[in-house]
Amino acid sequence: MGGLGNQMFQYAAGRFLAWKQDVPLFVDSGFLEADPAGKYTKRKLELDQLHVKLIIADKRILKTFRQGRFRSLLRSFSHGGKTTILSDTHRFNEAFLQTGNSAYLNGFWQSELYFIPIRSLLLEEFTPNFEFSADETKLRERIQSSSNSVAIHVRRGDYVNHAEASQFHGVCDMNYYDAAILYVKSRVELPEFFIFSDDIGWCRSNFGSLANCIFVETKSAHAATDLFLMAECNHNIIANSSYSWWSAWLNKNEKKMVIAPKSWFREPNFNPDIYCSNWIRR
Repeated sequence: MGGLGNQMFQYAAGRFLAWKQDVPLFVDSGFLEADPAGKYTKRKLELDQLHVKLIIADKRILKTFRQGRFRSLLRSFSHGGKTTILSDTHRFNEAFLQTGNSAYLNGFWQSELYFIPIRSLLLEEFTPNFEFSADETKLRERIQSSSNSVAIHVRRGDYVNHAEASQFHGVCDMNYYDAAILYVKSRVELPEFFIFSDDIGWCRSNFGSLANCIFVETKSAHAATDLFLMAECNHNIIANSSYSWWSAWLNKNEKKMVIAPKSWFREPNFNPDIYCSNWIRR
């Protein structure tokens, strides 16, 4: 379910359980299509842009979980013979760690607590399974050569234009970004800001007075391009977006600063476990 960032959360949670139980992991991509009410932004499977062990579940495998009262079973943590159906509670659920070797996971699993033991494995698998263009390679090299690069991610798109997404997520405003930038400037000497967004025109209008700033326009055919470029920066100012969450998590700089919005959703106490312990909330 969801775009690339959400798919990465779901894969990571399943990958941990498959690794823990030493069993294969299968991906059910059917929910990307099944949204007749138009509640979610239309997405496609994008995990194939990463070096993941992507095995799509076929009808034979899914039949085990989709018999009878499948949809009602998904609403709770249930045991059914040899299989377990585990639904996300939108905060870390310790029952997840006790799941057996035959399970169906339903949800978004937005917390590193579901997969932190396999961080090194995910750092290997969550790498680009495609070639960067010449321009993207130049930008990547420029970011890598900078000792004070800061990625700023501005998520607008469906957070502004899709009623359901706007009501649920909300948008980070300039008060947040101004405070985050001031925080970085107080701790990083002459930071170089790289601004990434799905609405770069809006960013040019609102960040126009920011010095030492580069507006990134990759126009890539791959959804993962900006994510990996942001992960190359020394520090990250992220939006309330799973896409920028992963750019910060994949950042290997041991001295990185990650600035995140104080409220991830419009509901302030919804999924507080999404934050990593060393991230700075503003």
